[in-house]
Amino acid sequence: MLRTPVCDLLGIELPIALGGMGSVYGIDLVAAVSEAGGLGALGCSLLGPDEVQKAAADIRKLTAKPFALNFLIFIPNEAGFAAALEARPAAMAFAWSRPEQDLSLSSSGRMRRAARSPSWPVMYPRPGAPPMQAQTSSSPRVPRAGGM
Repeated sequence: MLRTPVCDLLGIELPIALGGMGSVYGIDLVAAVSEAGGLGALGCSLLGPDEVQKAAADIRKLTAKPFALNFLIFIPNEAGFAAALEARPAAMAFAWSRPEQDLSLSSSGRMRRAARSPSWPVMYPRPGAPPMQAQTSSSPRVPRAGGM
């Protein structure tokens, strides 16, 4: 079985992470990925604080394994982000804007600071991420099923 340092960092069995696309799927898939040994992640950028808390609680009803809550840095959601911090998932995942977007105008300062904090397991789903951080399948040089 393939095991990498990210497995130890996130407390997972396999170096597989579900992208946090909240509008595409729900808690059942998040819990299933975590149960299978990967890191399930739920997109929370468009959820209110009560929805974030309920989603985290519902995921925990389906699995005791680690999962992440994901936020788009360029969509401010202070209340939802605060609720996610209170929910204490195994990791917080962040998606960054395109290079031409100005994060200082559109993003929460608290979210940006958390995304840079070394004290919380954080995934950076973007090309050029630091070595211990996750990359997406769209990142350059990441092998995909059937080759590049």
